[in-house]
Amino acid sequence: MKYLLLMLLILSCSKKKVELVKGDILWQKLETAAHHSGLHLAKHSDTKNFVTCTTYAAGCVGVIRGKLELVTFSLVEFKTPEAASKEAKRLKQYAYLNWLIDDTKGEPFLENFFQHAIELK
Repeated sequence: MKYLLLMLLILSCSKKKVELVKGDILWQKLETAAHHSGLHLAKHSDTKNFVTCTTYAAGCVGVIRGKLELVTFSLVEFKTPEAASKEAKRLKQYAYLNWLIDDTKGEPFLENFFQHAIELK
């Protein structure tokens, strides 16, 4: 009986953990690429230019602001890859899985970094 309850608890919590891990894995890929390139990557906490999901289309789950050297960008998580891709096309930016990579187009430094780090095309 204890094992059954434990199994139900694990299964009921597993979906939320997977969602959190996806963002962590993406950020780890970016950190690894930055480290190998000798660049400084940090989560950016600019309170003046705070970005939220209200800036983006429906289906936005959350926004992570990042800073690579002196250039800022946004990683916007969507519920589905289709929603991320649609918003990326609308904004003329990049999408990666269920993420929109915003504020990168027209910034050759960021475009090159993301193309290398997560193989954007």
